[in-house]
Amino acid sequence: MKYLLLLFLSIPSFAAFSDWSEKEQRLWQWQVGLQTYDVLQTYDVVKCQRQSFCKFKEANPLFGKEPKIEEIILLKVLGLSLMHQSLDNLSSKNRTKSLWLINGMQFAVILNNHEQGIKFTYSF
Repeated sequence: MKYLLLLFLSIPSFAAFSDWSEKEQRLWQWQVGLQTYDVLQTYDVVKCQRQSFCKFKEANPLFGKEPKIEEIILLKVLGLSLMHQSLDNLSSKNRTKSLWLINGMQFAVILNNHEQGIKFTYSF
């Protein structure tokens, strides 16, 4: 699990930013951070579902009802890779707007999860 999380967190380091502004790079790093936070929230749901008293259900149809953490991370890495490639093909102006939009959407997902009672706990 720790190695998969490290792989996930390393995405910004192997993404090519040849013509991305410093602001766009920071916005991308925020996106990776938000996605990571979402993975950790989902991981807590997965752990909770192993208990008979768990009230949480995974609602993302891509993950299924009882996803494995490895599958979640793999799908997130794949999604981020496709997202980066799509953003890389945009003009700087559109890329910045798109980054603000996807960051806002991901923040809304995390906030909704939090309001439902889903938080993450992790010890190193």
